[in-house]
Amino acid sequence: MLRSFLAGAALGALLDGWTMLPLADSAKLGREYLLLTVASTLLCAWAYALLAGAALRVLPFAKTRERLADSGAFLPGFVFGGIPMLLGFIPEAQRMPILGLPTLIGLVLWTLPSTLLLLAPLRLPRAGFGPRSHFATLCLLTAPVVWLITFFQTSAAAPMFENGGAYPDAERVKVMAQQGAQADALPGSPDLVLVSIDTLRTDLNREGKAVLPFLDELRSEGLWSAEGYSTSNQTVPAHVGMLTGLAPEQHLVGQNPHAMVIPFEELLALQLRKSGYQTAGVVSNAMADPFSPGYEAWDNTRARYGKRFFFMRTAGRTTWLARVINPRRAQNFIAEWLEVRPNDLLPAGMSIYATDQALAYHAAMAENAARPLHLFVHYMDAHSPYTPRESSAGAFTEGELLPQPYRRWNEDHRTLINKVRNALHQATEKGENDAEAMAAAKLMHGWYDEEILGIDGDLRRLVAGIREQGRPTLLLITSDHGEHFGEHGLMEHSNSLYQELVRVPFVMLGLNGFEAPQGELPGPPSVIDVAPTFYSAAKLGYLQTGALARPGLNLLDSASHAQLEERVLTMAWTSAVEGNLFAAVSNDIKLLVEIEEAPEIGLAPIVTEVAVYDLAADSKESRNLLDAGSTLPVEMNVLRSRVQAAALLWLDIGYFDESKREISEEFKANLEALGYLVK
Repeated sequence: MLRSFLAGAALGALLDGWTMLPLADSAKLGREYLLLTVASTLLCAWAYALLAGAALRVLPFAKTRERLADSGAFLPGFVFGGIPMLLGFIPEAQRMPILGLPTLIGLVLWTLPSTLLLLAPLRLPRAGFGPRSHFATLCLLTAPVVWLITFFQTSAAAPMFENGGAYPDAERVKVMAQQGAQADALPGSPDLVLVSIDTLRTDLNREGKAVLPFLDELRSEGLWSAEGYSTSNQTVPAHVGMLTGLAPEQHLVGQNPHAMVIPFEELLALQLRKSGYQTAGVVSNAMADPFSPGYEAWDNTRARYGKRFFFMRTAGRTTWLARVINPRRAQNFIAEWLEVRPNDLLPAGMSIYATDQALAYHAAMAENAARPLHLFVHYMDAHSPYTPRESSAGAFTEGELLPQPYRRWNEDHRTLINKVRNALHQATEKGENDAEAMAAAKLMHGWYDEEILGIDGDLRRLVAGIREQGRPTLLLITSDHGEHFGEHGLMEHSNSLYQELVRVPFVMLGLNGFEAPQGELPGPPSVIDVAPTFYSAAKLGYLQTGALARPGLNLLDSASHAQLEERVLTMAWTSAVEGNLFAAVSNDIKLLVEIEEAPEIGLAPIVTEVAVYDLAADSKESRNLLDAGSTLPVEMNVLRSRVQAAALLWLDIGYFDESKREISEEFKANLEALGYLVK
């Protein structure tokens, strides 16, 4: 039985490895996958066969022993070797915990098909599959031979950061800039530079010390608001608002996985390029990568986290090694093998590279004095994991330690964040306060602030480089969303529409002779104001009527500033757990609703009011005015009207039709790598 079972397992392991070669080959890690698959499968198959053989001898399975001796155990072995291939893409099978009872469940699930086949009254042709057949011997010998061949091959493991189709060479910008324009830019149009700092909260001050001091300096010469608004709590939908000017009720993108339905034809860069602008972008977040259309040069080098990282996550879940020692330990083992370090995902000091490349692009495009340029720069440093660079580490947290229960995860930032998040959630559900979890969240907030402080010098370099070129420029700096650090029992983002996530900093100024309004805005700007303002600066028109009318304001027009305080701003978030949440804000009154598809086709969506907050009196959103005894503000009628109109727009554009949304495996891997839960 042993030999026949191992022969089947060997064939199954080879098929598993070869089936995964398209993934592994794209990662240049076919050798590694075969080594891991074949070795771990054969070791586990050997252990399983010995245990099964011993059990069959002890238990009264005489007929089964006779049948296995006669026909062999090739088929059960083949299923054993191929089960990772069959179950590897089932999320529940991949993520099933291993410690405690779930360990037994996981192992039983993976061994159950082979066990049933061993006990089933199946007889296979002895000549082909019996313990003495040449076929079985060939299968048994092939696996170790293939393993040895791959072992002595030279590993072709890719570097952690890969180009991924980007064009970081500044010379490429010059060539593409000459070839890409479809029209001559309007005379006198300024350069347009947009800086998006991912995950940037508005409270950029710690104990009287500025977290991003250069932003304060820029406010003194520009137009600004300490608290602008995003349209979402995560990167992709927020940047749809920023780069198209569309409100969340005007498009289908409700969360990061909906990137495949971005209205690309409405992207700012495409319109600017058609009008003669040179365009280049530098991004550090894979979630921003889908916005490349329209950019003649697009450097996403730091937005590709390395094929080895994805291989580590895949192989660490879909092999027998993962089932036996648990997926996380398997991933750690593979990470050590491939020399994948914790900071390979989002290494400290990413903004140094982004600034270098942005300045190189800017200088290359600036050589063409006849054409204005548009530069998009995206900084990712503030995003979790919170790993400040050496120059800023300790600026706010020197000498502080994690509470004792969390110190074991100090180097495993993803696990640490998850542990603190879970503890806070449980405490909130019970109406309690977990002091240690809050202390850990506060310390991580300090690390986060130190990451932002590290960006300060690079932002200074970027603006200095723009000034040095001397070209009239409109510069705008904002963010896509904020971050939770224990507020409302939450951590990170993509999990609420509270103010901590939807408020973002906003600074705009004219450089090198381009005149722009100055001073503090009388009301909150929004990321949807970016596109109309840039279009106006470029002397380009944009839709102001119809379903795709840009609802944002042209902030270059001082007369429009009077509308900021009274207008209604909207933000949305789609979640498999929470539903389609939608918020409307005006005059410091915030209405939060859930919008559901009507049970019958064609009927208006169902709008259920969830919460109302008076932000002026209750900035922490701790008192829901919908609770009994509260008096609702008069602004509710306007907010309700806007929400109802938004629900009808969603119905018109087919927002509730999930079949319109598809997501690639690569983008799904990026989501998971950044800690987003794909729902």
